[in-house]
Amino acid sequence: MKKLITLLASASLYIIALSTVISCTVTPQQK
Repeated sequence: MKKLITLLASASLYIIALSTVISCTVTPQQK
């Protein structure tokens, strides 16, 4: 059960990081 929670947590962190990189790549900062 703990392995499943750890897997889900790492997967969610990976998805968040990936989405952040994609958003930064698609829409470059206009500051």
